[in-house]
This record gives sequence, C-alpha cells and structure tokens, in this order.
Amino acid sequence: MLFNSFAFLFLFLPVSLLAWFGLHRLGYPAPAKFALILLSLLFYGLFSVWNVPVILVSILVNFALSRHLSALQNREEVEECSLLGKKRVLLAAGVSFNILYLCAFKYASLYEGFLQSRFSLPEDFSILFPIGISYYTLSQISFLVDRYRGEVEHDTLLNYTLTTVFFPKLAEGPILRYGEVAPQFHDEERRRFSLEDFGRGLVLLVFGMAKKVLIADRLAPAAAFGFANAYYLDTLTVIVFLLAVVFQLYFDFSGYIDMALGIARMFRIDLPENFNAPFQARNFADFWRRWHMSLTGFFTRYVYIPLGGSRKGAFRTACNVILIFVLSGLWHGTSWNYLYWGVLSGILVVLARRFAREPSERVKSRAGVLALQALNTAVFAFTLVFFGAERLDISYAILRRFFYPTWPGFLYRMANTLEIPEFYILNQAVKRLAPGMADLVCLQELIFLLALSILLVRGRRAKEIADTMAWTKKNGILVGILTAWCLLSLQGVTTFLYFKF
Repeated sequence: MLFNSFAFLFLFLPVSLLAWFGLHRLGYPAPAKFALILLSLLFYGLFSVWNVPVILVSILVNFALSRHLSALQNREEVEECSLLGKKRVLLAAGVSFNILYLCAFKYASLYEGFLQSRFSLPEDFSILFPIGISYYTLSQISFLVDRYRGEVEHDTLLNYTLTTVFFPKLAEGPILRYGEVAPQFHDEERRRFSLEDFGRGLVLLVFGMAKKVLIADRLAPAAAFGFANAYYLDTLTVIVFLLAVVFQLYFDFSGYIDMALGIARMFRIDLPENFNAPFQARNFADFWRRWHMSLTGFFTRYVYIPLGGSRKGAFRTACNVILIFVLSGLWHGTSWNYLYWGVLSGILVVLARRFAREPSERVKSRAGVLALQALNTAVFAFTLVFFGAERLDISYAILRRFFYPTWPGFLYRMANTLEIPEFYILNQAVKRLAPGMADLVCLQELIFLLALSILLVRGRRAKEIADTMAWTKKNGILVGILTAWCLLSLQGVTTFLYFKF
C-alpha cells in the first residue's frame, strides 16, 4: 500500500487514526498500541506477506539483545571490567547480526545461483527484498549502540515493537534513533487528538503528495528516457536529462518524507526531518549535511566520530569521510555504480571541506550565492550519472557526451515522453492546428517543469510552511485546490524511488 493511493488516504489512514485516538479516549492505551502495531504490520504486509516475519524476527532478536544488556547492567556482583567485556561482546554480536541479516536479503543476488544449483531450486527462484529493511535495520543498530552507551533505557516489547513498525516511517525512513521517538508514545498528552496537529499534518501530507505526483512523476519519463538511450543522447539532452534526474529524485524522496512527517504529525508524533533545503547549500560538504540527513547522521554518529572524526589530522579526516560515503554506497546496493558514486561523492566532499567551505561562506552578493548554488547542483547531478544508472557502461556513455559533444536532436524526443495531463488540451490543439509546433510545445513544457522545480527548491521548506501557515480562508482554499489536484492525479499510482533501497 502506498501513501499516494486512494485506499491509503480514504480507508487505511482514517481507520488507523480512529483506532489510535479512539482506544486512548476510552482509556485503553495498551490495546491502542497493539492496534497500531497490527495496522502497521498490515500496511507492511500488503507490499508482501514475506515482509512481516522478516521484521518480526529482527525485532525479537534485537529486543532480546537489549534485555541481555539490561541483565548485565543489573548484575552488581560482576566485576566492572568483566561486565564491560561482556557488554562489548553482546554489542558486537548484535551489530553483526543486524549487518548479516540485512546483507542476507540486500545482496541475495550474489548467492541465489549457488542456492539454485546446490538445492535444485527452480530457475525463477529469488529471495524477495523486504521493503524498508535497510531503514529499520540501521535504526535497530542505533538502538543497540545507544543501549550499550546507556543513552536509552530498555523498554517493553510492546513499546519497542510499536516504535520499530510505526508505519509512516517504515518503508522509506527517516532512519530514527530510538530516543527520538519512543518517549513520545509514553507522553499522555500526545494520546489526545489535536485538531491543530491533524490540520498541520494534513497540510504537510498534501505538500508531500504534490511533490510526488505533480513533479517527480511528471519528470520520471524524461529521466527514464535518458538512461535508456544513454548511448545515443546529444550533449544538450544529457544536460537537461540530468536536471530531470536531480529534481525527480529530490521531489520523489523529499515528497515521501514530507508525507511521512505529515502522517506522523496527525498521530501527534514528531519525526526528524530528512532534508533541509539542500539546493540552497553553497558547497558540496554543506549539501550533504542537508540531504538525507538521517542517513548522514547515522554514519557520522556511529562510524565517523568513533573513528576519530576530524580530530586525527587532515589525512585521517579525509579517509573517514570517504569511508562513510563508501558505506553509504554499499548501503544503497551491490552495483559497482553505487561504489563509484560513494567514492566520488566522498572525494568531492573532502575537497569541498578543504578548499570551498570558508571561501563559499564569505560570498555575500546574491549573484555569487546563486552561482555557488548552481555549481553545487551541477556537481550533485554529475554524481547521479553513477547513482541512477544500472551499469557502469551506461554511466560512461553519458559522461562521454561531455567530452565529445554531439547534437543529433534527442531533446525533442525526450520532451515528447512527458505525459502532463494539465497540458493535454493544449497539446491536442497544437497537434491539430499546428502540428509542426508540437515538438517545440512539448519542449517548452519540460523547460517550464524544470524552471518550476528550481523555484520550489529555492523556496521555503514544506514543513516550515505547514508549521507556520495561518488558518485563513484563502490558505484553506489554496490547500483544498492543491489536494483536489493531487487526487485527480492519482489515477496512475507509482512507487517511490527509495523503496528499492
């Protein structure tokens, strides 16, 4: 079940809110939590029934490890050094289990052939990849490390399960630290329905849905066309195509996160933000402090800082930065493209930290700031040549267009792949009255969509607008129109790009 579907918006979400707040209103907090757990598992299981046992095993193992940590902490008769050693062994076992558990599903393609030959399995045998396992596994590693450090307390199985499976963040994040969300489920004030929180959550949900269905999905055909025709594109088409890829990825992923934050807000649960206007960054290091903040924060807190962070000299710092980007690349997938993307992004961040951070911050003129932001976006687009392609040869084919410029005119073909319902009548009229202008009109529509994307990424964040928007009649009408517009665009429901990670 997807957020951008009628079944979710008009059936699942209302039932979930009614069960959560209704049972609390009747004085049954435990049944309310249990009901939300069942609904979250239903939400998850509708993608694939296989998902449910996978996440339940992960929850039970990590909960048992946390319980053993508590038992060790409560054994006063054990000597401190022995206790510390046992806790370290337990932590290592827990982190190893989670990493191996994730790899067993994420990298199944590497050993499926061996299993087929060894056990005479059918040729179409494959291990299904559980949606969201990359996100909740990192969250559980974070929980174990924080438990080891004494930063969070052991919780009941009911609360731990609810925090892990809470459906708004289950499929695509953000990646949470346990202490960020779990205490909110204990807060009695948050168990009461709030019209204010519901309204602002609904606004943020609509904004996120608009990002997804009105922008990301509209740019998707152009992005797909570019990767599918990488060997034949001309240089100008590659430039426009990469812009389409950049904005499709951003509005798809940030749209999901806005919807997740908005839905959680309806339940009076505050999830951490995952984006902070990344395209307004002045250098590439700052960009990655603003993009996918929960993933960057995880690797910074649990890998970068323990390895010494920036405290061990410039060379060691550079190695640590590149390492966390390599791990991020491997987290995204097994393809060599992701490894290349990780190494390239890490090197670019190191260079930005060393040479661009201070000079970029000294720039005060508006033109200078815009130039830096445009350069930063171009650098990010360059890295997506590896991130978005399925194979290295496709990435190389795209890169060659910059060194050997060609102009065979693929731009019109790419523009013609767009299917924008809002321009349907215009396009049909042009095809009938001035067919020679049809290609130019489609190109103008693509340029308009990209220009609109640029304006939106330079504006205020969706969450900031939702949190501060005044409840006026004018704003209500505007949100209502945007809601209706999104709903009319849900006829072709599409999945989110980051589901595959």
